[in-house]
Amino acid sequence: MSRLEFNLTFPPSTNNLFANKKSGGRVPSTKYKSWRAEAGWEINRQRLTLPNSMKGVPGDQLANVRILVNVARVSAARDLDNLIKPILDLLVNMQVLIDDTVKYVNLIEIRLSALDRPSDLLVIVAW
Repeated sequence: MSRLEFNLTFPPSTNNLFANKKSGGRVPSTKYKSWRAEAGWEINRQRLTLPNSMKGVPGDQLANVRILVNVARVSAARDLDNLIKPILDLLVNMQVLIDDTVKYVNLIEIRLSALDRPSDLLVIVAW
């Protein structure tokens, strides 16, 4: 089984991912665009340490995605399920996952954890 791990910062809440345009429609918020760029660079930086065989998308295999939230760094008011969408969308955008539909993702788990690292989140993708 292949496994990738990424240490990331908290994304904006799902409620703050998009802003309304004056002319109608919605666009990614400034905070969301900033987080996506920073988190994307972080995924690429962490990928540099991986062997070449681990850098690509593993074809049509079903993925399990686990999001461990550092209990020491999360606010008690944080809504955990609002973390899922931006993280899955980032994994697709960064080609860690082909897509985040049930065709490619078998399990999504999010939970509090006492992480032994200074990051907000540990994202684990396993095939």
